[in-house]
Order: sequence, then structure tokens, then C-alpha cells
Amino acid sequence: MTPRCFTGGCLGTCAVVVGVVMAPIVSAQLNQGTILDRLGEIRRETGAPGVMAAVAVDGTVLFAGGVGWAELENQVPAAGVTVHNIGPVSKAMTTVAVMQLAEQRRLRLDDRLEQYIPSLPAGVEDVTLRHVLTHTSGLRLSDGREKIGSFDELVGAIPRFPNAPLL
Repeated sequence: MTPRCFTGGCLGTCAVVVGVVMAPIVSAQLNQGTILDRLGEIRRETGAPGVMAAVAVDGTVLFAGGVGWAELENQVPAAGVTVHNIGPVSKAMTTVAVMQLAEQRRLRLDDRLEQYIPSLPAGVEDVTLRHVLTHTSGLRLSDGREKIGSFDELVGAIPRFPNAPLL
């Protein structure tokens, strides 16, 4: 694991922790100064180079900001528009979200992936959500060298599935 990947994973984890720690402040009253103060405290307590947070309610962003550095070596300040590659941390978050939906009976782990991504090419009809969550689908989206930075780029990569060798 490269230092950059490790740092990205740590920052992603910090983002989740910040969300939990910030909940009482946000629910009481949204005060940007208070949020930034608390982010600063978290940064000092953890020794993180930067800490960012966002608060959204019903799809509306009420706060997005940060303290410290988004990129330490280039002295790029942390801000509400900073984009991070959270890497492996997103797998855990996605798994929790899918499991919550399964618990609510809004989906089943044995649902086929094509039910949710109809544009999947032929050859992957039998892949289920369970396969994807347990890394047993045999699919791979990338060889790790390319960067997928947006949802559109992710969707654009889907046609490569049937031509990619199974793992």
C-alpha cells in the first residue's frame, strides 16, 4: 500500500468519524464557526494534516468546509470542494449501505446486478450483489492504473466487463 493510498484511507475513515462526532453539533444548530472549531480540535487530537466535513439534509448541502491541508506536500488548503480518493474505505461504506437496504427489504443480496445496472453487457447476467460484496463476481473494473474520478467515467467502464479476464 502506498503512503498516498494509506493517507487517503485514513482521511476517509476520519470523514466517517467526523460525521459521527459532529452529529450533536449539527442537530443542535448549524453554526459554521462551531463546526470549523470542532474540525480543528479533531485535527489536533488526531494529528491529521487536514479534516473536512459536509452536512447535507434532504439533498441540500448546508455546510462544506475543512481545516488544515488537503495536500500537505503542496500546501493545498482543505476546503469544502476538496475531492479525495477514499479508496478501500468506500467498500465498507457501500457494504453497510447495501446491508441496510437488505435489512429494510428494499433489495436482496441474491438480486442480480443487472437489475440495478441494466446497461451491463452480456456475459455477466448471473452476477449478484452478494458476489460483488464478497469479491467473488470474477469481475474487475480496472487494473489499478487508471483513474475513475466520476460516476460517468464509472458507467463508461462497464462495457469492458465481458472483455476483461476473470480474476
